[in-house]
Amino acid sequence: MKHANHRLMHILACTTFMCAAVPAMPALAAAPSFPSDSTMAKIQKSGEIVIGVKYDVPMFGQKNPLTGKLQGYEIDIANQLGRDLFGSDGHVKFVEAPGPVREQFVTQHKADLVISTYTITAARLKTVAFAGPTYESKQAIVVKTDNKTFGNAIPDFSALNGHSVCVVSGSISNMLLLKDAPQAKIMALGANPDCAKAVRQGRVEAFATDDALLFGFVHETPNEIRFVDNTGGNEEPYGIGVAKDSLDLCRWVNERLVDMSKDGFLEKSFASTIGTVTKRKLEPLKAADMTDCK
Repeated sequence: MKHANHRLMHILACTTFMCAAVPAMPALAAAPSFPSDSTMAKIQKSGEIVIGVKYDVPMFGQKNPLTGKLQGYEIDIANQLGRDLFGSDGHVKFVEAPGPVREQFVTQHKADLVISTYTITAARLKTVAFAGPTYESKQAIVVKTDNKTFGNAIPDFSALNGHSVCVVSGSISNMLLLKDAPQAKIMALGANPDCAKAVRQGRVEAFATDDALLFGFVHETPNEIRFVDNTGGNEEPYGIGVAKDSLDLCRWVNERLVDMSKDGFLEKSFASTIGTVTKRKLEPLKAADMTDCK
């Protein structure tokens, strides 16, 4: 699943919550039957599937402050997996899984799945299996709208040497900055909104993370912060974290993701969430690209 153009170019004049509130149509079917010793059967017996998600990332996983409901592309996927496993709604238990605790949630079985803007990396594959990918992003930054230091793009993260940059502790951006911009003045905070706020308040020059996350914050406050592309950034796949002792569940999720792609569910969800602020289209998922259930 490759996307050559990662610039999210078309910002619509609607609020984040209005844009994200249009759900994909659910597909319901009878609950499938699994071998009694399978992870899926055990989850069915418990009556609920526990899924870790983000509560603070517009268009992917966000709690609407007006309704208290979770919404976004990854929330749609989580809810559909619950329907596919149980044959009806109401069986997904959401838990907040911010970046620093995602591995812990998977390895300690605090969640059956983690769908939390979770980038698949070689380091994480040592302890976590991944279904997917469901989306591909790229590292970039946002700065204050009146920031004159940076243009519309940087060649790579080395351009951040000597500048103050906020990252979420333990994130891919944190690790990349330590490697590519060792002279950067890093402010490591606990959550993405905290970094966006730090830029808006002028406490830090830039906020570095996945471009997909950044555009949600720019969309919320376009008069305060702006996007700066990273032309040298690599494509980074988002996956669904699964415990390595539950590889049958990982493979089942992959099967369901391919089916969601084939029947148009993912495309509808993408269009009603991420697609409201970008002209990008979601390419069909292919089983041949899903190689990290190991």
